[in-house]
Amino acid sequence: GRKIRLSFRDVSGLVLVRAVERRLLSELTDREMKVAELYAAGETHKLIAQRLGITPNTARHYIRTIFNKLQVSNKAELTRLLYSVGSLGAERDTTRLQA
Repeated sequence: GRKIRLSFRDVSGLVLVRAVERRLLSELTDREMKVAELYAAGETHKLIAQRLGITPNTARHYIRTIFNKLQVSNKAELTRLLYSVGSLGAERDTTRLQA
């Protein structure tokens, strides 16, 4: 499901089932996280593309993928989510934003 992640492992003929709460941000790759942070911080597709050495269309594709993975539908929801987990704001490590 979308709320928990299940993993199964064989242990001496028994099945060990592990259920872990699924954290949405853990679904993003490092590159997607970088794009998400830049976009939520107000960067445009074009500026994100320039900073990361990709095309604007690729930046748009990343943003669509990020929206799907994080289950958000707009920039405001993305920004709110990233602030709520401490990925944006004064207290976060800004080195992740550097290209």
